[in-house]
Amino acid sequence: MQADPNLSDEEKVKNAIDTYFRLRYEEQKLLETQDFSFLLTDQSQQWVQKEKDRREIELYRSMLYRLNYLEYKYLLAYNSIQVENNSATVNLTESNSVVHAAIAPQVSAMGGLEHVIKLSRTKMGWTIASDEYQDEFTEVLASVPKNTFIERIRLEHEAELRKAAGSKTFSPLKDPLSITSLTLHSYDRTGALNYANKYGYWQGSPGWVANRNPNYYDFENAGGDCTNYASQVIHDGGGAVMNYNQWYYTDVNHRSASWTGVGYLYAFLVNNTGTGPHGFSTDQCTMDPGDIIQLYNGSWYHSLVVVWSSHPTSCYNADAITVNTHINDWYHKPLSYWSGITKRYIGISGWYN
Repeated sequence: MQADPNLSDEEKVKNAIDTYFRLRYEEQKLLETQDFSFLLTDQSQQWVQKEKDRREIELYRSMLYRLNYLEYKYLLAYNSIQVENNSATVNLTESNSVVHAAIAPQVSAMGGLEHVIKLSRTKMGWTIASDEYQDEFTEVLASVPKNTFIERIRLEHEAELRKAAGSKTFSPLKDPLSITSLTLHSYDRTGALNYANKYGYWQGSPGWVANRNPNYYDFENAGGDCTNYASQVIHDGGGAVMNYNQWYYTDVNHRSASWTGVGYLYAFLVNNTGTGPHGFSTDQCTMDPGDIIQLYNGSWYHSLVVVWSSHPTSCYNADAITVNTHINDWYHKPLSYWSGITKRYIGISGWYN
């Protein structure tokens, strides 16, 4: 598998890993299954079947929603490589920037996906024994069979097509709750968008860089940073004041559950009758920059921030919305990437003080 026997073991290990990733990206560019079995130590391992199922799901979704890559670049940042006799353990972080056919020429990017890859030295060279990583789909795929997931994607896509064909009007925005004792302020969507992009995952030098506001604790390794990021967008970007009884952040030890918790944020926004931001439960046809979308898999587990939409035209097409989120860090990713997963939509109508 390694053409040059003069390479060091570390270089051979990197070559095997790079081929493994390149085939996955080529699959999304060509919309054709790529055989990576020659890279594997043991094809009968459970993780191999899970990886094949995952790639089959991604390929099907890309075919339906035109998520194939017109262009792609990926970066593997090697954090450590340990080689001992005939085995190796590699810790790396994957990032990428891609152009999906559906939203070209917009660029989508991803960063912060950590892999622990184990390899074995065989007669064929270094082969991959396992690849462990956790992202938004890991838990979903652990509990939902491949065929069920594919069927969910198909049904969601067909429902969108029916709605798009039959809809001449779009869901009206719900009027903000009238609280006569407080003053209503407009939500600054331009500010929310700018903040979402600045403190999301952005193109710096020399490449794409994950950015965080140093005024807030990063919950990446403490349950996830997605809702902390969404709350920041609403407050720091959109201008909404904090509600120091129900929605606030002073420091990591002094914050409300609604600031960082997916379900708690939803409950606060749609039920708030006091100071701070007000939201309402709606559908994807009212989504605008700064609004929030949440995902469900047995519980509501992830918050996405809308950064672009074609509202009100083509609103039932999931490619008409792109989002940013933390963990993994996604930048301008089409909402259709999360097809097959139940969603709820939260419109931000304004804020009171």
